Amino acid sequence: MNKVIYDTNFYNDLSIQYPEVVEAFISNAKQNATVIMPSILEHELLSYSRYEEKEVTKAQIDDYISLAKNNIIPLTREIAQEAARIRRYLRINHQKRLKAPDSIIAATAIVENATLFSNNDLDFKLIQNELQLSYENPVLDQLDLQKFREKLKEGK
Repeated sequence: MNKVIYDTNFYNDLSIQYPEVVEAFISNAKQNATVIMPSILEHELLSYSRYEEKEVTKAQIDDYISLAKNNIIPLTREIAQEAARIRRYLRINHQKRLKAPDSIIAATAIVENATLFSNNDLDFKLIQNELQLSYENPVLDQLDLQKFREKLKEGK
């Protein structure tokens, strides 16, 4: 069974309909990929400061969470231990400090044998290469994404 985890930034870029992210999302849907969501990611989405300001925003976030249906993955002991291993490894071998939520998301992907979709190469590329994280960044050109976001802001 093909499992995927979409990071918060993936959902943000999906909500603005960035083409490469939309394409990855549709491709996974066509392959009947099972969307799973670490509970920390649900927490991140629900913590969005404007969650209750606009009904459209609230509905969109609720829809993203519902994609995981009954596949919200709690922080288990196994995931906590894997997250700690990731953080230790990066600190010792790369002098890099990884935030706990990102380590939990990566650890969940590893433990659940899921592919993590994110636009966070800075944090996840080393884990992919060195700790067997299945990771994909659908954004091929960061500058293009930045320009896309700026055009949206100008249009508002």
